Amino acid sequence: MKNIFALLAAVFVLATGCCSKKKAAVAAANNVSFEYETTTRGAYHKVIAKKDTLTFIDGRNRNITSKTVLAEAEWNQLTQAYKTVKPEGMADLKSPTTKRFYDGAAIATLTVVKEGNTFKSADFDNGFPPQEIKPLTDLIVALAAKYKKSDEN
Repeated sequence: MKNIFALLAAVFVLATGCCSKKKAAVAAANNVSFEYETTTRGAYHKVIAKKDTLTFIDGRNRNITSKTVLAEAEWNQLTQAYKTVKPEGMADLKSPTTKRFYDGAAIATLTVVKEGNTFKSADFDNGFPPQEIKPLTDLIVALAAKYKKSDEN
């Protein structure tokens, strides 16, 4: 009888531990946001991706111009792409191109806000992010284009 109780207790502890790890992973994924910002001498655009919303800010006054609901599948894609990013090292990433130095491209940055900590990348040319953050930035840009188009219709 003691053996059965011990076995049941062990199974319960293991099952609870696995659920706790899954809950912690989900909570961590929900406790992060991504900001993709582009600027030139004459324009400013920012896209903020959070668990359930995509927010657009345009213009130097930095007012929210539109907000849309982000599908759960799209958020999952973002968090998957984020798994390859090391936020602590983003400030040291080198841009593969220098078009922003002669107005050949807008200046872009990626900011990750995770659990109250803000990690901002070094500047790079819009459309040409460092390889280490390329999957995440490309996905943010694609989602922004998708929803910005649907807002204009």
